[in-house]
Amino acid sequence: MSAAKEVLLAAVLGTSAWKDALVIAWTVPTLASSFSTETFPALLTPRWAQRRSHPTPLLAAMALALVGVSAVAMLWPGMLVGWVAPGLAARSGGAGTVAIAVALERWLAINVALLGGQSLIAARLNAERRFGWLPGGTCVASLCVLAALAVTRTWPLGRRITWIAAGITVGNALALALGTAAWAWRSRVVRTRPETERAADMATCGLRPLAAMMLAMLVLNLVPLAERMAAAGLPAGSLAAYDYADRLVQWVFSLSVAPFTAVYFTRMSELAGPASNPRELRRHAEYGLRLLLNIAIPCGVLFAVFPRLLTRCVFGWGQFQAASLLSTAPVVAIRGGGMALEGAVYYLLFASYATGGAREKLSVATLLAAVNVPLVFWWSARWGTEGLAVAHVFAYGVAMMWLLRSSGAGVRWRGAAWEAARAGGLSLGPALGMRALLPEAAVAGRLGGAASCAWAALAVGGSLALAGAAVWRWVPGVAPHARQLWAAQGVA
Repeated sequence: MSAAKEVLLAAVLGTSAWKDALVIAWTVPTLASSFSTETFPALLTPRWAQRRSHPTPLLAAMALALVGVSAVAMLWPGMLVGWVAPGLAARSGGAGTVAIAVALERWLAINVALLGGQSLIAARLNAERRFGWLPGGTCVASLCVLAALAVTRTWPLGRRITWIAAGITVGNALALALGTAAWAWRSRVVRTRPETERAADMATCGLRPLAAMMLAMLVLNLVPLAERMAAAGLPAGSLAAYDYADRLVQWVFSLSVAPFTAVYFTRMSELAGPASNPRELRRHAEYGLRLLLNIAIPCGVLFAVFPRLLTRCVFGWGQFQAASLLSTAPVVAIRGGGMALEGAVYYLLFASYATGGAREKLSVATLLAAVNVPLVFWWSARWGTEGLAVAHVFAYGVAMMWLLRSSGAGVRWRGAAWEAARAGGLSLGPALGMRALLPEAAVAGRLGGAASCAWAALAVGGSLALAGAAVWRWVPGVAPHARQLWAAQGVA
């Protein structure tokens, strides 16, 4: 459902100034809510998975802070838009884009609190192994946007864009209501520790790990902020093209890396109790990383080998014309090709959280920002949106190597590097073979939408089937480790 929403938005907005304005207005809720979406699951899921009490005063303070940020964004949208895209007004036609973004910000500001509430509920439900409710809420949110697009299909774009923003907000409100109902219904997490231990429990929660993670998010948010600031200074449509590529890669990420990490994080959190075995935890972390690399790398290879075909199939409808394809596909190739690096950093951070290493994120965030932010402005000035994508992937590569060398989860980096190389080789061969079989017009994205989707289905299905069979057959340990994970989650 989320994919359908993005496809229809691309068909309606293309890489126009309207899309640029929507991206700018949505940046503030995304960055502000990340302080909760990146901290609640990391800090609270291990507590609830181990049946520990939850810090009610701390949660109440976080909720009030989210509501306060939403209020600030609603009252002073112009200030925030100018902060996100300082060079946009000086660009040709940029003043109109700024005015649209300010109007949309008033509709989208409340999403800071809505997304924060969803992250809190996700932490609770993941601890209970109720993994289906969060995707259900995402589907509800997407349905609201699709409904707004359907109702306004004959309206001028100036009125329609406001309804799209309203649909996003209403959808997230309904998703929060659905998650709240799931939380209240048959919740299985109970307090089993004496009330006398609550003070010590709060210390381990606690304020120090929370402060470390908040500071880490403050630093880490410099990365997407710098990318949007740099893209806003590029020619019109550049910000939209970079956002489309990011959404396509993140959509695949959310179907592969994110759910895998959520399941494995819950499992490791359960094992990381007071009587935990460090060797057993490290074994699970290494097994999880091996499986993750063999999931993410084949997907990244497909993005690198078929960027135009995949972009044409997903977004190439309506207002998303040839110029939009040419500006978006190179970013898809670079960002998608580096998806495994981003996935490995994501997984290793959560592996550290499971063992109480919440402070690990501050070091990673500082490293990412120190590498990415200067390169973003330097390389975007030289190579445009492709420079933004290369800087992003390069920074995550540096962060991954640092995490593997110093990870609190104790994962050995040489084994992970060998696993990545082997998975890449077993994935690249089938993908190049399928590319040789496809017509050149299909690979270049010059065919119609239906034909492109048919060839894309053949390319993706054939490549993944061959790569999956090779990995399952020739990579030792993947098959039994996958069966262990499947059984551990109560699925088999």
